[in-house]
Parts: sequence; C-alpha cells; structure tokens
Amino acid sequence: MVTTVSALTRSEVQELTKMLEPIGGTVTSNWTEKCSHLTMNEVSVTVKLLHAMLENKPIVTFPYWRK
Repeated sequence: MVTTVSALTRSEVQELTKMLEPIGGTVTSNWTEKCSHLTMNEVSVTVKLLHAMLENKPIVTFPYWRK
C-alpha cells in the first residue's frame, strides 16, 4: 500500500507515515505507478488528483486512515 499526499500538514504526513509503516505501507510525495491511494483533506485540482481519478484509485482524507 502506497499513498501520496496533497495539501496535508507536515504533522499529518508524519502521523500517517507512523500509521502505515506497521502494516507495510508507505507515504510518498510524488505520484507513481505504485500509488494505491491519494490522501488529501480538501479537494483541489492537482496533477495527483487527476492521476488518481484517471487510474481509478481511492481518494481519501487523513481521518480515513485512523479507522
């Protein structure tokens, strides 16, 4: 599982990294073919959002990962 992030705070990225590492997940700053999710709190049109939509990848908010 690999998520890239858009418009998250530094502390949210750090917390997300800590949540995903124990389950083998990673956080990346760039969209790659390995990305399985896009994490963003507010919808804004970005290249990452367009990639996620075109590749039919889940677009989730930061709280999604706390569940």
